[in-house]
Amino acid sequence: TINPTVNALSTILIVVASSKVIFDFLQHKKNTADQRK
Repeated sequence: TINPTVNALSTILIVVASSKVIFDFLQHKKNTADQRK
């Protein structure tokens, strides 16, 4: 069985990684929109 602590850490890492990807994507879209002005 997977250690619950390891499982929780893995979940947190996945969430953080996903958030970073989404944040980077939004920043990139924002920057692209700003450049069009």
